[in-house]
Amino acid sequence: GVISKNSETPSEFVAWNVSGGGAGWSSPLSQKGYLYIPGKGTLACYDSKTGKQQYNERVPKMTRLIACPIATGDQVLLLDEAGS
Repeated sequence: GVISKNSETPSEFVAWNVSGGGAGWSSPLSQKGYLYIPGKGTLACYDSKTGKQQYNERVPKMTRLIACPIATGDQVLLLDEAGS
Protein backbone atom coordinates (compact mmCIF):
# COMPACT_ATOMS: atom_id res chain seq x y z
CA GLY A 1 0.00 0.00 0.00
CA VAL A 2 0.88 3.66 -0.08
CA ILE A 3 2.64 4.93 3.02
CA SER A 4 2.07 8.65 3.43
CA LYS A 5 2.20 11.18 6.24
CA ASN A 6 -0.13 13.48 4.34
CA SER A 7 -3.00 14.16 6.76
CA GLU A 8 -5.48 14.54 3.89
CA THR A 9 -4.96 10.94 2.85
CA PRO A 10 -3.95 9.02 5.99
CA SER A 11 -2.58 5.55 5.47
CA GLU A 12 -3.45 2.51 7.54
CA PHE A 13 0.30 1.82 7.68
CA VAL A 14 1.18 5.04 9.56
CA ALA A 15 0.34 4.85 13.27
CA TRP A 16 1.43 8.45 14.01
CA ASN A 17 3.87 11.11 12.85
CA VAL A 18 5.47 14.28 14.11
CA SER A 19 6.54 17.11 11.84
CA GLY A 20 9.71 19.06 12.53
CA GLY A 21 10.68 16.39 15.02
CA GLY A 22 14.44 16.40 14.73
CA ALA A 23 17.56 18.25 13.70
CA GLY A 24 17.71 16.57 10.31
CA TRP A 25 21.11 14.90 10.37
CA SER A 26 20.86 12.30 13.13
CA SER A 27 18.60 9.28 13.26
CA PRO A 28 16.04 8.70 15.98
CA LEU A 29 16.59 5.87 18.46
CA SER A 30 13.97 3.27 19.31
CA GLN A 31 14.59 1.80 22.75
CA LYS A 32 12.32 -0.15 25.11
CA GLY A 33 9.04 1.19 23.73
CA TYR A 34 10.17 4.79 23.28
CA LEU A 35 11.41 6.83 20.33
CA TYR A 36 14.15 9.38 21.11
CA ILE A 37 14.61 12.22 18.64
CA PRO A 38 17.62 14.53 19.03
CA GLY A 39 17.20 18.17 18.05
CA LYS A 40 19.24 21.36 18.22
CA GLY A 41 20.39 20.96 21.82
CA THR A 42 17.22 19.09 22.80
CA LEU A 43 16.03 15.54 23.15
CA ALA A 44 12.40 14.58 22.58
CA CYS A 45 10.92 11.28 23.68
CA TYR A 46 7.71 9.71 22.35
CA ASP A 47 5.79 6.56 23.19
CA SER A 48 6.49 4.31 20.19
CA LYS A 49 2.97 2.91 19.98
CA THR A 50 0.84 6.00 20.58
CA GLY A 51 3.12 8.87 19.57
CA LYS A 52 2.37 10.64 22.86
CA GLN A 53 5.23 12.99 23.70
CA GLN A 54 6.86 12.11 27.01
CA TYR A 55 9.18 15.12 27.04
CA ASN A 56 11.11 17.57 24.87
CA GLU A 57 13.89 19.05 26.97
CA ARG A 58 17.05 21.04 26.47
CA VAL A 59 20.11 18.90 27.19
CA PRO A 60 22.34 20.78 29.67
CA LYS A 61 25.74 21.91 28.36
CA MET A 62 25.08 20.62 24.85
CA THR A 63 25.05 22.95 21.89
CA ARG A 64 23.90 20.91 18.92
CA LEU A 65 23.26 17.18 18.95
CA ILE A 66 24.51 15.79 15.67
CA ALA A 67 25.44 12.16 16.28
CA CYS A 68 22.81 9.45 16.40
CA PRO A 69 21.85 8.56 19.98
CA ILE A 70 23.15 5.25 21.29
CA ALA A 71 21.41 2.93 23.76
CA THR A 72 23.23 0.90 26.35
CA GLY A 73 21.14 -0.90 28.95
CA ASP A 74 18.73 1.66 30.38
CA GLN A 75 20.78 4.68 29.24
CA VAL A 76 20.61 6.84 26.13
CA LEU A 77 23.99 8.35 25.23
CA LEU A 78 24.32 11.59 23.26
CA LEU A 79 27.22 13.44 21.65
CA ASP A 80 27.13 17.07 20.66
CA GLU A 81 28.96 18.92 17.90
CA ALA A 82 32.01 19.36 20.18
CA GLY A 83 32.15 15.63 20.91
CA SER A 84 31.21 16.02 24.56
